[in-house]
Amino acid sequence: HNRWLSALAVGLNLVFFAGAVWAAVRFHRAGTVPAQLQWGALMFVLLMMMMFTKLWFWLDMHTNRVRRELKRIELLLATRRS
Repeated sequence: HNRWLSALAVGLNLVFFAGAVWAAVRFHRAGTVPAQLQWGALMFVLLMMMMFTKLWFWLDMHTNRVRRELKRIELLLATRRS
């Protein structure tokens, strides 16, 4: 159904994770406090983007699970009527 969208979400999640790791490394290598704040802010934003992507993916999976259960109940009711 939304296979390509799910694959895109997983791919974006990997990109956000790689960017957060890169920002963390740059944060530890930064020599000044303003540079550390910039790299820390970037890392925070990338981790938040990861969180939102995972949350959306989880909600989409939950919606599919509910649809599947509703179809199962509909089938069960249809077979009991006949």
